[in-house]
Amino acid sequence: YWKESGTIKNQMLQRASIRSNLNFQPASAVRISSRMNYVVLQNTFAQTGFGDNGESLGRGNRGATGGWAQANQRALPIIPVLDSAGSYFDPLRGRNIAAGNDPANFNSGQQQYRFLGSLSVEYTPFAALSVKGEAGADFVNARNYYWVSDVIRYNRYASETNSAIRNLTGTAYATWKPNLTQGHRLTTVAGAEWQQSTHRRQTYAFEGLVGSQQEIGEIASGEQMLVAVGGIFPDQGFVSFFMRNHYDFEKKYFLSASIRRDGSSVFA
Repeated sequence: YWKESGTIKNQMLQRASIRSNLNFQPASAVRISSRMNYVVLQNTFAQTGFGDNGESLGRGNRGATGGWAQANQRALPIIPVLDSAGSYFDPLRGRNIAAGNDPANFNSGQQQYRFLGSLSVEYTPFAALSVKGEAGADFVNARNYYWVSDVIRYNRYASETNSAIRNLTGTAYATWKPNLTQGHRLTTVAGAEWQQSTHRRQTYAFEGLVGSQQEIGEIASGEQMLVAVGGIFPDQGFVSFFMRNHYDFEKKYFLSASIRRDGSSVFA
C-alpha cells in the first residue's frame, strides 16, 4: 500500500496491490507457473485551472478555477475569504482560492482497477526437446469523475468517463537441442503468438444538477445534457509465426537464421 499527498492542497494518490508467484512441478517432465498482480488506484485531483465561472456557459466552462494557476494570476492577499455573513466572498470570480479548493465545492479524481495474470506450462519429454505454452491477460477498468457545486460555478456540473480495456495474449513454442558430435551445438526454436485487444468507453456530462450529493447519479435530474458519448473501439489483434536456428562450433564460429510471419487486423 502506498499513499502520497501532492504539493497542492487536496491532491492525493493512493495505490494498493497484491501479487502472487506460484510454481508447480506435478511430474518430472512438467512445470507449471502462475503470475498474478491486482492493483487498485485512487487519484484525487486538486483545482488547477484559471478562469471566471460566473460569465460563460456550456461545457467549455467546467468550473475548474483555483489552485496554483489561479493564485498566481488573479488571487490577491487583500481579498477576504469570507464575507460578513460567513459565506465565501465572491466565489464565482475565481479569486477566492479557499472556495475553489473546498472539497464540498469541488471533487475530481480517477479510480482504476487492473489485473495482470499469466499461466505457463512447460513439458520436457526428453532432454533435447521442450514445449512451452503461455497465456496472459491484462484487464483495466477506469473511472474519471468531475463534480462542481453552484457555490463556485453558475450551476452544478458533473461529468464522468468510464473505460474498459482488455488484452489477451498467447504464446506456444518448442525448443529443440539435438545431441550432436563434440564441438557442435544447434538450437532450434519455433512457435506462434497472438494478441487481442478491446476497448470500450462511455462519457457524459450534465449541468443544472440538483441535490447535494457529489455523485454522478445526480445527472438524472440535470436540466441540460452537454455531452453523452459511448464508444466501442474496433477490436485489434495479431498473429505471428516464427522460427529461429542457431549453430555454433567450439563456441568460436556462429551461424544464425530466423524467419517470422506477422498478421494484424489493422491491415485487414
